[in-house]
Amino acid sequence: MGDWYDKLSQSFRDTAKEVLAKTDIDPNVRCFPKRQMKRITNNYSTTLGRGGFSVVYKGRLDDGRSVAVKQYNWRTQKKEFTKDDHTCSHKNIVRLLGCCVEAAAPILVTEFVPNGNLSDLLHGNSGLLPVTLETRLQIALDVAEALVYMHCSQSYPILHGDVKPSNILLGDKGVAKLCDFGISRLLSMDSDEYTGFVIGSKGYVDPVFCQTGRLSQKCDVYSFGVVLLELFTRKKGIDDMKVCLAEIFACASRKGDEHKLFDMDIVTNENMEFLQGIGRVALECIKFEVEERPEMRLVLEQLLSLKRSRDKSIHEMLVVRKEIEVFLRGCGFGRFILSKESVDDLICNLKIVLKECASGKAYIGKSRGTPLMAIKMSTAVTEKWKDMLGNEIAVQSRIKHMNVAKLIGYCLDHSDGTVFIYEYGAISLYDVLFGDAGKIYRPFTCDLRLKIAIGAAEGIAHLHSLGVVNGDVSINDILLDHVSSSLVKIAGYGTSGLPDIDKALDSLETVLGLFSSLFTWKKVSLPHDLKSEPDKPVLLHQEAIRGRRCNHLEMIKGFASRCLTSEATKRPSMVEVAKHLNFILIFPERRKTCHDLAIYQSRMLSD
Repeated sequence: MGDWYDKLSQSFRDTAKEVLAKTDIDPNVRCFPKRQMKRITNNYSTTLGRGGFSVVYKGRLDDGRSVAVKQYNWRTQKKEFTKDDHTCSHKNIVRLLGCCVEAAAPILVTEFVPNGNLSDLLHGNSGLLPVTLETRLQIALDVAEALVYMHCSQSYPILHGDVKPSNILLGDKGVAKLCDFGISRLLSMDSDEYTGFVIGSKGYVDPVFCQTGRLSQKCDVYSFGVVLLELFTRKKGIDDMKVCLAEIFACASRKGDEHKLFDMDIVTNENMEFLQGIGRVALECIKFEVEERPEMRLVLEQLLSLKRSRDKSIHEMLVVRKEIEVFLRGCGFGRFILSKESVDDLICNLKIVLKECASGKAYIGKSRGTPLMAIKMSTAVTEKWKDMLGNEIAVQSRIKHMNVAKLIGYCLDHSDGTVFIYEYGAISLYDVLFGDAGKIYRPFTCDLRLKIAIGAAEGIAHLHSLGVVNGDVSINDILLDHVSSSLVKIAGYGTSGLPDIDKALDSLETVLGLFSSLFTWKKVSLPHDLKSEPDKPVLLHQEAIRGRRCNHLEMIKGFASRCLTSEATKRPSMVEVAKHLNFILIFPERRKTCHDLAIYQSRMLSD
């Protein structure tokens, strides 16, 4: 063992000379004695991560700076260690601070980067940084700049060899830093290098390198292309089913469906052109033909060009939005304006139940105990959009009704587009009638149904009085505070429109369809059902009758049949609907004979 140990020690001493020689170039790189490393790491007590060749510990220098301490296992070849001790001085490369070669296994000391890695950001639950489009783009630019520096700014090009999200660390303000040069190679400017031992992460390593063992700068270009796709699709380079992101994106591109793979959190009409540009750059990087891939310098230039175009577009939109804000403040609507920080705080506190809506994306949940809905508008800034926005806020400022979800505020200069924040409800009528909530909270009494119908009718009548008409109100848009509550709020009515008799009739058909669902417990599609069976009598759900006291069923049945008549002009207005439902609710039981019912129904028909 003595001969073996002497040879190994001599090898490490030779390595120490190489590292110490570098300190003549970079005086910030130190050589630490073995005993000091124990003190720095508190006897190696805090592990940050493990790899195939090393273990990384957290440490603290005597001056208080936090560091990462990478200890190689004893089998690590001298070559692997010396390849990892680069003293690249670049803001996007993790800085080498020192080393220790007195121990049985070599140790490197690097700066500590506090905010985890890119893989954690995209696929974990760290929540340390917002995963906005701007954040992702800046990370891509940071990594590209680091690779350009490695490939082009040294006396010899340096290959990283294992570019992947877990090797991209995130520092203060989201600055990305490339780390882990354990399998990098130093290449001379006039020769290639081959290896029979291919090391790299599946899904990210260049498939041509895997086949041939031939190393070149284009290997890093391929890996960067995969990381670029992962940044903007939020899909892993290779998932648990061994599906390769580069392959599925290239396949989708050939079909013209690549836009479907982008992360829906950043997909808007305004962003789509930019995202398609990102996709084109990534596809160039992951081409199988090595010579057809661009160099990293060109990749960086393409990304910067996309950023400049996006910045210009955003600047133009912000100018228009500022003009609108000045106008709205002048009209007295300044009280509705929210800051970007307030909007981000509200959205982060929601349960982030994302759904698509006509206007954009809706985030639904509770913030500080209050049900809210945040809508991120995806409409581009046009004259039509400005008119729509002005109408929306003008109408919202006039809504003062307990049965209509009100606008709480809006933000015009949010990076994701204009954002509206509305009141919302804890549960929808759809969930009560057809979801699990109805099974849990039954019986759903006849009086409670009537009160819900009345609230919905009065809320929609109020909207009609303001000229707000939407022919697509559904039972998903009838909201309750809780299942046993009769307090109803109408949501999802969208932006305002001009009063139009045909639209008003369509809206009435839809609302009366809700009324039918409420008492028949059947999903009603209007006006389709009216056209197919226009005069079919309304059949009330048996659960509303069997085992329950409900003295209004005949009135409800007669009124519902009148509302659903095939002649739209004979249907009552929403004001009349609310009035008649209120009358049914308070109709005295003692007068409820067949004769009284006939008189009542006759009176309704003559109104």
